[in-house]
Amino acid sequence: METLLERKEVCLQAEAGTLRVTGFPDFDDAAELARAGVSWLESQSCAVTFDACGVHRISSAMLSVMLEWMRAAQRLSLSVDRIVLSERLHELIELADLSEVFPVESETC
Repeated sequence: METLLERKEVCLQAEAGTLRVTGFPDFDDAAELARAGVSWLESQSCAVTFDACGVHRISSAMLSVMLEWMRAAQRLSLSVDRIVLSERLHELIELADLSEVFPVESETC
């Protein structure tokens, strides 16, 4: 597993087509998470998975990061096979009525 970004309370890693974020990301981390994820996506050539199962703090900042990754994947003609969300992030997406923005079947862990 390759570590793309590691800060005090958040870690972004990649392995076998999966971009995985864990910890407690917030607004201070969002720009770096987005950039690191997009950079990794630019090196991919097949379908990808976004795994936010290990995100322990729900925040609209994390939703913004994931939306940026979705836009980058679309721009790069990469398909997103799966989005794995913590239960709380899934609830936030439903509350914000963003389920349609994520075109793949999201699942909770």
